[in-house]
Amino acid sequence: MVNVSEYLEIQGLETGYMLVFNFNKNKEYKAEWLEIEGKGIFEVSV
Repeated sequence: MVNVSEYLEIQGLETGYMLVFNFNKNKEYKAEWLEIEGKGIFEVSV
């Protein structure tokens, strides 16, 4: 998550999103807002 926060900082942005693909059989679907180093990141796991 820190990498996404650093990328947003370089781009001069305060919010962004991250899409995570999970190929496990017992996966958990989720969508949530995270606050990392003062940046808002919307994470979706599918």
